[in-house]
Amino acid sequence: MPDNGPPEEDLLHFASLEEVFGGFSHEMAQPLNAIVIAAQVIQLKVERSSLPEAERTFFNQRLEIISSQVQRATQMIGSLRSFSDSATDFYLQGTNISHIFQRIYDLMQNQFVKRGIGVALQCAGNLPPVKKDLHLVESVVVQCLAYARDSVGTIARWHESQAAPYRKEITAKLVESHRGSVLEIEWSLGTLPGNTVPLDPKSRVGLVTAALVLRSRDGELETSINRVVARIP
Repeated sequence: MPDNGPPEEDLLHFASLEEVFGGFSHEMAQPLNAIVIAAQVIQLKVERSSLPEAERTFFNQRLEIISSQVQRATQMIGSLRSFSDSATDFYLQGTNISHIFQRIYDLMQNQFVKRGIGVALQCAGNLPPVKKDLHLVESVVVQCLAYARDSVGTIARWHESQAAPYRKEITAKLVESHRGSVLEIEWSLGTLPGNTVPLDPKSRVGLVTAALVLRSRDGELETSINRVVARIP
């Protein structure tokens, strides 16, 4: 097992990444805005040109794709910026777990799409606002989704090796509890043998750390081989 260095070095590394990424996301916003403006100018030129209708339609469709994808990238960078910025707690006071989950899933969505994993979200009623430690809640959601993603991927690979069908899907449920909110994520084991552990939750450093930090805040994180439950105070 490789030596990852003392915890102090890890904390310094993560703190440095936060600073570097904050600057990177800010710098990326400028070229993206320039691309959108350029696409709009070209689209205006195309509209005023003497090109045949079919060609104008072709160019407009492609330019609209460029604009929509750049807007999506801009939104993702904005979400990443707020995720890495500890000052955003002040501005996000009063948001609930469903909004936090959706924001984090938007950032991770492509990871699920590339693996062919479907995500179904069920939200029960009006959830209470998360009044503090918003970045902790975000981090917990990240770790829960990552564990579900990798577990489903591992189970799917076993089924592929057995030429057996398997539906790659996770179900996330958000419900209110007497102490706050609960995030529950489940997935199927398919025909995996009962004594098989596809992915040991204890091997996930982020998940274990999230459980420890939640416990210190009167919350709880429970895991099994096909389920993770986070109780957010």
